[in-house]
Amino acid sequence: MIVINPDKFLPEEEFLQKVDAELKDFSDCPPAVGHNKVYLPGEIEGMKETESTKKGVELSDTTIRELKKLCMDYGVTENL
Repeated sequence: MIVINPDKFLPEEEFLQKVDAELKDFSDCPPAVGHNKVYLPGEIEGMKETESTKKGVELSDTTIRELKKLCMDYGVTENL
């Protein structure tokens, strides 16, 4: 691993502008066949997190059954 302080090469604001421009250029690339967008690392996960925060997390029927059983086993009132 290597760590470089960009302040040694150019002002922070200029560095951030260059990074933003590179990320925009990457995002603006034509997507591969069968895809509608080029995503940056972490972008899909960020969108899923935002959606989960608004709508909640979808659980499988198996997980719900297991949670209900745990509630029964420990005498916890379930609201699933």
